[in-house]
Amino acid sequence: MRRWILFFLLIFFANLVIAPYNQEDTFGPILDFQHEEIQVGETIIATIYLPEGEFTRQISKSDITFLEGRKEISLEYNIQFYNGTHYLYIYATRSGDFKINIKNILYKISDSLNSLTIEKDIQIKNFPIIYEEEINESGNITLIEKSKTQILSIKPGFIFTSKEPSIKLSNIGDSPLNLQIEEEEIILGVAQTFEKNINTTSKFSYLNISTYKEFIIPIILISPEQEIGEITENLELRTDTKQILKNLIEGEKINQTLTLFNFAKENITINKISSDIEFLEIEKLESIEAKTSKNITLKFFPKDSGHFKGKINITYAINGQENLFQLPLSLFILPVGSTSEDFEIVEETCAELKGKICSSKEKCEGKINFTKEGVCCSGTCILAKSSREKQGYGWLIGILILGVLGTIGYLFYKKLKNVEPKKPEDKLKESSEKYLKRVSRKLQRS
Repeated sequence: MRRWILFFLLIFFANLVIAPYNQEDTFGPILDFQHEEIQVGETIIATIYLPEGEFTRQISKSDITFLEGRKEISLEYNIQFYNGTHYLYIYATRSGDFKINIKNILYKISDSLNSLTIEKDIQIKNFPIIYEEEINESGNITLIEKSKTQILSIKPGFIFTSKEPSIKLSNIGDSPLNLQIEEEEIILGVAQTFEKNINTTSKFSYLNISTYKEFIIPIILISPEQEIGEITENLELRTDTKQILKNLIEGEKINQTLTLFNFAKENITINKISSDIEFLEIEKLESIEAKTSKNITLKFFPKDSGHFKGKINITYAINGQENLFQLPLSLFILPVGSTSEDFEIVEETCAELKGKICSSKEKCEGKINFTKEGVCCSGTCILAKSSREKQGYGWLIGILILGVLGTIGYLFYKKLKNVEPKKPEDKLKESSEKYLKRVSRKLQRS
């Protein structure tokens, strides 16, 4: 008995000692949703911020995945970084229990570099409101209950633009909505849409929308130059695009020029440029001088159709410190014989087209449509074959044939090598025997 008491006391004091070392986790990145109760059709508005420290790499769209159970699903979303905070919105277009996964968030606290993956559960369902109504029929008063929904769709979930900001509000519930937008009051009927132009000159501000919930929409105004490059104050290496979105045809070779800018006062040494896209070849580059730019050529040669997402990874050094720059890639590849018109993005969702989005390991057999969610397959998603599988067993048969021919050649060579040359006396004896046989045949005939 005493041993068990001693054992539990040791565990208790060990937790007291270890607990303070785990407190640093509370200072890591935090994913904060404006609302935890989310209805189908609403816009999820969130921020990712650090209570202490700073992000050492911006979170890109390719770092974010959505899961339903173990299956990866597609939801329309966007993320932007401004002044130390990531702003995120997600369109909740379907009901269910999901999970958002944001991998490898790099951040620094007190000169210590850390990495963290965030996972958060998302439950999307409607929350009907019960109304009681009185009906006076033949002098009798009857109480009945009606279930109605109030759902406001906000697009976009944050405003990040160099132009005049505007926002679209839609009532997709089955009851009218009373909206108060700043000082303006609006009644939005069922299935009605209201588009509001926002008059602001502030670099950063919020738009407050008050209805059955309080929605706060971030507004970030940027210059046209910032819209081209990465929005960050301390990044030395930048490119002329925030991500590469490209339409390609299966089997066609396409080149693209990518411009790299060095905004630092020192030279940048390029250690390595690579990509996780197999059919992308990247021109080598050794360095970029201070306050200059250089172009590199990207060579695309896709052999399979589908939607491919990846990154260009550039490892570079400046002032003796190694850094990593990543550029997201989103490549849409259609089968042989497709035209540029086939790349037009349709307004309908994949569900409305009665299709499905194939995984990265699958290929669509049938009609392909490009939706805002990604490549929508109206046919069947089949497992894509690797280049070796496409060749079948021909390569194996070829190897076997070469092996057999090599064995026959070796045996024939060995046989020839074992035959010794005849001696002169043996050759003379053989010739004499042949001569005697011919003479004896002639004598027998005569």
